Amino acid sequence: MSTIIKKLKRQIVQASHSAREVHAPSAFSILDLLWVLYDQLIRVDPKLLNNQGQDRFILGKGHASLALYAVLAEKGFFSDKDFLTFCKYNGKLWAHPDCNKVPGVEA
Repeated sequence: MSTIIKKLKRQIVQASHSAREVHAPSAFSILDLLWVLYDQLIRVDPKLLNNQGQDRFILGKGHASLALYAVLAEKGFFSDKDFLTFCKYNGKLWAHPDCNKVPGVEA
């Protein structure tokens, strides 16, 4: 297992535990795939979110949002500090991704 995947899994466990949210297994089941997509295949830059030339990814597995958030944070779409606000009252990261609140979420 790569160092980055281990780091992201630790963050998922921390955020899940802090939020008392139990969808970590769903996140773990897709984390490797999301990392490969965002690290090697998808052409997207967090500084150019409205660029029409970028690829789009829509996660249909809403209960795996923690994995998507972990990858997006690692890729610079928002900070690790924001990631730890998962399911918190004033946080922007909720159990199901919201394109109006989360940079990099398309739907």
